[in-house]
Amino acid sequence: MKRKPLIALPVFNEENNLAEVLSATCVFNYDVLLVDDGSTDASVRCAERYNVNVLKHEKNKGLSEVYKTFVDYALENDYTHIITFDTDGQHNPEFIPKFDSLLANNDLVIGNRFSSPEKIPEAKLSSNLFASLLVENTTGFFLPDVSCGFRGFSLDFIKSFEITSDGFGVIFQMIFEMLKQQKKYSLVKIPANYENQKMETKSLEILGLLRQASKYSSSNNLDEYLKLVKTDRAFSMKLMGFLFNFMPVYDNAYVISTDIVRASEYYDLNANYDATKN
Repeated sequence: MKRKPLIALPVFNEENNLAEVLSATCVFNYDVLLVDDGSTDASVRCAERYNVNVLKHEKNKGLSEVYKTFVDYALENDYTHIITFDTDGQHNPEFIPKFDSLLANNDLVIGNRFSSPEKIPEAKLSSNLFASLLVENTTGFFLPDVSCGFRGFSLDFIKSFEITSDGFGVIFQMIFEMLKQQKKYSLVKIPANYENQKMETKSLEILGLLRQASKYSSSNNLDEYLKLVKTDRAFSMKLMGFLFNFMPVYDNAYVISTDIVRASEYYDLNANYDATKN
């Protein structure tokens, strides 16, 4: 069956970034779907100026529900693959053809923003290392960037499991399912653009990761940390020889820190790790 990819973009209050993102996306010869997840700004009106299909959730449902809408639309319209990325300006659409080409031989293609850790803000390096080590501790496989929103996947893969996560959890559920099912995957080195990006990590994102790790490994005793995240209080967590400190910056968000020198060294040591050959 000939590959038929769909570019599917999540949007929530991105009127300030959307014109630039869609202008750069629409230069390629792909069908584009935009799912507005209950925006209260002019995101939809902005999208309507471009040759894209727009679906709107009347209220904010979270990324997992947006992914379900992606999948339903793709299945109804005979697409074989989905390529998605954030519309906040962090991801450059110029990498779309690279993702598309790799999907010819892979079930999942993931962006990797951490091939050069020295360019990453300390808070982002710390939070991403926490996510990578939690996946490694759960599955035995190291992935340098488990939370990147720039990814492509086949409809056959996404149909192989039920999206049971909520909020941001679908990003992590896909990773765990990929490793559990031993699906083929590839990484694409993409630049890390943290200009105008917040350094904190939302509690919902942390909870989504912890819940998925708990689901896929009976040996992980993470209930205590799930409870701590919900308190919006400072706490620490030891993981694979690293101490991660979680400092609340406002309700429902934390800045995560760790030994940044060791974190950079860990990424450097694992820069060429390929879990597909493990």
